[in-house]
Amino acid sequence: MKFHYLLVDDLLEKGEFERRVEEKVAESGDLLDERTAAMLVVKDLGRSHIRIRDLAAAPSLACFFAKVLSVGEPREFERPDGTPGIVANVTVGDETGRARLTLWDEKAAGVSEIEAGDVLEILAGRRGKERSPTSPPSPSRRRRARSPVMRGETLRLPDRRGTSRSG
Repeated sequence: MKFHYLLVDDLLEKGEFERRVEEKVAESGDLLDERTAAMLVVKDLGRSHIRIRDLAAAPSLACFFAKVLSVGEPREFERPDGTPGIVANVTVGDETGRARLTLWDEKAAGVSEIEAGDVLEILAGRRGKERSPTSPPSPSRRRRARSPVMRGETLRLPDRRGTSRSG
């Protein structure tokens, strides 16, 4: 539920968000779980899951569903301060386009749990100044400019029983 709150934290306090979620659950006669109720509260506030084509116009934090198209191998690197890091890219898509997720450290190390064909719920933030996916790419970045780059904050990974778990 805390991740859904991040989509609207500029609109209301956390306690008010939680109160509205509890109210949705009660209104449903306890047919809704907290996660579903939180999604409804977010939607009531004018925010909801978006399509990949709309990522360029999204606020700094966006939530969307996408199918995994490819998973890159994690790569180790050294940060300027000398500490080690891990990075991995995951290409996802929906019927409106494709996006590249860049996962860092523990999330990058966990890409072995993701397979092409999985459908993920992604809560992600933009990295730096990104150009619109329809902008003409510069010659040196032609491959990267085809899809927005998102920094993966939270991935809801499907477990093999058909339910979701946070990763």
